[in-house]
Amino acid sequence: MTITISANTGITGLQPFLPASAIINTPTGNITATDGQSTVNQLDTLKSAVAGNSNQTFSVASGTAATHASQMSQLTRKNIVINGSFSIAQRKTSGNVSAGDTITYVLDRFYIFRTTVTTLSCSQQTGDIGRYALRVQRTASDTSTTSNYLGYTIETSDAIPLAGKTLTISMYLKKGADFSSTANTLQCYIITGTGVDQGAVGALGGAWSTWAIQNAPKYLTTSAVKYTGNYTIPTGTKEIAIVFVYDGIGTAGANDWFQIEQLQLEVGPNATDFEYRSIQQELAMCQRYYEKSFPYGTVPATGVAAGRIKIQNFAASAQDSAYNINFKVTKRAAPTMVAYAQTGATATFDNIADSGGQMFNSSLSSLGVTYQHWTAEAEL
Repeated sequence: MTITISANTGITGLQPFLPASAIINTPTGNITATDGQSTVNQLDTLKSAVAGNSNQTFSVASGTAATHASQMSQLTRKNIVINGSFSIAQRKTSGNVSAGDTITYVLDRFYIFRTTVTTLSCSQQTGDIGRYALRVQRTASDTSTTSNYLGYTIETSDAIPLAGKTLTISMYLKKGADFSSTANTLQCYIITGTGVDQGAVGALGGAWSTWAIQNAPKYLTTSAVKYTGNYTIPTGTKEIAIVFVYDGIGTAGANDWFQIEQLQLEVGPNATDFEYRSIQQELAMCQRYYEKSFPYGTVPATGVAAGRIKIQNFAASAQDSAYNINFKVTKRAAPTMVAYAQTGATATFDNIADSGGQMFNSSLSSLGVTYQHWTAEAEL
């Protein structure tokens, strides 16, 4: 493996892009470090600076290229899972399945699902390892023994590069004292298909094109333990889902739950340290799938004044009045929009695309004003 530094173009053997100006005292030489961070440190401490337009080339010692390739990936988006830290909760920090047989998103990018009943919840918790964890819980006194699902779907654009590769999943898991699954088992599935963004419901129902499933069951304790597993993704794969499942037994107690932290899916046969991204980067990645006009910590609802949008008719007669919406992040697809009125009639939408659209009130009275909020949903 060769790392090349140019005063004009920066480092071409490392990702993400680092300008040459960021590397101080970097001569031609041999890099002997066996992990990515040590390599960067060594580059930074070698004693001759890049000068002019000449390139400086470093060769990785024989036998360490594979290690470097794996460790260097930590400098990129190593973790395929968005919000694997469970730090982003734009919708709300806790909630139940909204209806039987309905996918319900609570924390960003993660959904819960249960057939026929709504006595299953998802919540953001204080973590044992990191700041946050995600908990899935049967409601106390629940007697239904239908399967309980936690799922995450990788869109086609991100899934295609993973086809034919070995992936490693890692996470910390623990159970509540009343966790009722047989032998304390949590099923951990990777589901693959060859269709294009066929959605979470299709993954659970086996409706994806060339649907295939792999399982690596985990056996939980009441302490947070790190678990790993390997999956080989079939060639031709265009969509991937991660699904955790357990079947409750009998009547649920007060602590019939499992909790997950630091969920990571990465290319390669080995689990590496969890990749933390900045809160702003993680939020922006989540906003590809969901965005709202409300303040971050406000659960969408009618009657909210903070951050509201003003729509006003300046004409002398009643007419349609609109407000242009420009999304902060381009959506995965044209989203489903929901309006929430703070005052006046609830607005409607027009010309919605992945970049934005219009929110309007029809026949707004002369000089009339209405205040609104919106949410944009582009999940799978």
